[in-house]
Amino acid sequence: MTVLPHDYSLPHTKKVNLEKLQPSYVSGTSKEAHNMTKENLKEATRARDHVIMAMSKSKPYQVVVAAIEKYLPYLTGILHATENEQLKSQKELKDKDAVLFEWSSGILGEENKSFMKTKKFFTSRLITFEVIMIVYTYGFALCNLASEKIKQTTNLLDNNSIIEIYQDAALFLRKAWGVFNYLATNGLVNYVSGQDASHLHQISAPSSNGSSPVPSPVNSSYSPIFPTINTKLSFPKSSFPLLPELDVLCAKGLMEYAQGVGQVIAIHTAIATGKSSGMIARLSVSVYKTFDHAQQSFMTLDTKLKNQNDKSATTGLENMGSILDTELRLICAQYRILYRGITLYYLALDANQSGKSGISVCYIVNANKQLEEMDVFDEISKNNPFMNETRRIFAESKKLETRYEKENRLVYRETVPDISNLEIPQGICVLKMIEFKLSTAFIVI
Repeated sequence: MTVLPHDYSLPHTKKVNLEKLQPSYVSGTSKEAHNMTKENLKEATRARDHVIMAMSKSKPYQVVVAAIEKYLPYLTGILHATENEQLKSQKELKDKDAVLFEWSSGILGEENKSFMKTKKFFTSRLITFEVIMIVYTYGFALCNLASEKIKQTTNLLDNNSIIEIYQDAALFLRKAWGVFNYLATNGLVNYVSGQDASHLHQISAPSSNGSSPVPSPVNSSYSPIFPTINTKLSFPKSSFPLLPELDVLCAKGLMEYAQGVGQVIAIHTAIATGKSSGMIARLSVSVYKTFDHAQQSFMTLDTKLKNQNDKSATTGLENMGSILDTELRLICAQYRILYRGITLYYLALDANQSGKSGISVCYIVNANKQLEEMDVFDEISKNNPFMNETRRIFAESKKLETRYEKENRLVYRETVPDISNLEIPQGICVLKMIEFKLSTAFIVI
């Protein structure tokens, strides 16, 4: 896998014939309208089949993204129609004409993966399950598309070409951030029972004047497209495997992760374009805090999943991370450590340039402790184009400490202040989320 960004195993789904959704016969409905509905359901089935084909044939992720973008307007139209009782499906799964959606998870560990079916779900609830999983898959595919872009920089020497690719990758991550934000603050909260985002801590994002951290943007002003849905998806407390994607903590952790990885790209863009040490330090501390929040979200989700797993007492799931994809949580922990060290390194350079010898010494000593800890992690270095730059920073940091030692500066140590209070700079280096909304230009079914 490529560690930056994390390559997700896309969820799997099975084929569904959406033509089995039957148009309701309403007085005054024309034959032409009825035929149009049948034709659009046929096209929706084809569009969904193209999504499955793109995911299963190892296509470039641009193809997966395009297939989902083509399917979403059909799916949105179907949800409208089922909620308005213009479409109906059979209520019993044993009925040969029933519609059944099956999805696997994208972030469960391999040993825990299985399909979750829309058992006992029908009408708008059945379609809601499909909407949530398709939107998640869209977010995963955008992240993997960013990963494909980053891989292109591995053998590039031209700085301008590298920066251009960084910007493309960051764009996809900004979109993914918006997708997961939509699910965390709107989609799951409105459509899945027992979901509440109000108690979740919020991650820091730049304020409008760049002076202090403020909560990251949410879709609070955006009302759900389907405000008339009255019955939410619900699951027994003992059900397992419960797809992590149906918990708001999953969407929140993925949202923070996409933001953090995008900001990593912004940091390396800032380094490549010669931004000041002080600015790079403040950008780095935002990454450190964001990955810290993501790690906490995934840890809490993992515990929650274990508590819902009836088999947990007999299967020996004692260690955190044995249900969720362990690599994802490991990377969060590693990047939290790494970017705390990078923050301290650039603060040391900034302090040295400002003539603050004592605090510069403290920063560099602590930076090297963090970076030495990172040096023992192998996972984060695999196929990672950014690690060459990180190793250069580590080497320069060690040289600076050696120089300070020769100059006898190490005796002038001061207490290192809390770096979490650093202000995040304003400007083009700070990533902004691209808001996601379900298509309002849906195809009328």
